[in-house]
Amino acid sequence: MTIIVTGAGGFVGRQIVQRLLDAGQSVVGMDT
Repeated sequence: MTIIVTGAGGFVGRQIVQRLLDAGQSVVGMDT
């Protein structure tokens, strides 16, 4: 499954992305 995380450049977004990647998920990060 691919998960889109908005706000991936912020503190919380980075933590979420890292945890998802550690869990083996495919992640697409979006930020402005």
